[in-house]
Amino acid sequence: MHTVDFLFGQRDSLRHLVECASTQYEIYSNSINVCVMGLALAQRMGYTAQDLIQFGHGAMFRDIGLMKIDDSIVNNPGRLTLTEYEEIQQHTIYSEEILKEMGVDSEIALDVARHHHEKLNGTGYPDKLKGTEVSTLVRICNVIDIFDALTTNRIHKKALSTYEALILMNKDMREEIDLDILKSFITMLGFAK
Repeated sequence: MHTVDFLFGQRDSLRHLVECASTQYEIYSNSINVCVMGLALAQRMGYTAQDLIQFGHGAMFRDIGLMKIDDSIVNNPGRLTLTEYEEIQQHTIYSEEILKEMGVDSEIALDVARHHHEKLNGTGYPDKLKGTEVSTLVRICNVIDIFDALTTNRIHKKALSTYEALILMNKDMREEIDLDILKSFITMLGFAK
């Protein structure tokens, strides 16, 4: 309910979401998926209602900055050039800026929007955060975002099954993601006790 209140109560928030849905359905559906699954996992991990509200705002709008990037780059089915990849990386900064323009001043929401592509080994972006510099709520968003990306058909790759995605994340991303959060997510999905 609070996310709905936010969508209708914040200046331009619903307009931005509708614009995104009308031009970038893949981004829109990913935003919904990451927000819903992220909220469920964060709630399971014991976060307060206030933290969940702020996390939900950040998770829902974390990719809205992609609207500021040329569609030919965002929808490129091939390999991006270095310049194009650097431009894509700017979307996290743009997302934080748009949220601020919408009147969001929540540290949690802004942190999730800006840092959801950080990796625990310091190879993420935009700030190359490492280890404990990456907040737990950002780590939750990161795990869910990767899972949703792997299990969704994209213009440049076919979706993996849930099982294949979880195996890949556990095997190939051990240095990048929080394995305890991945384990909690697997448990939440019903793949472990």
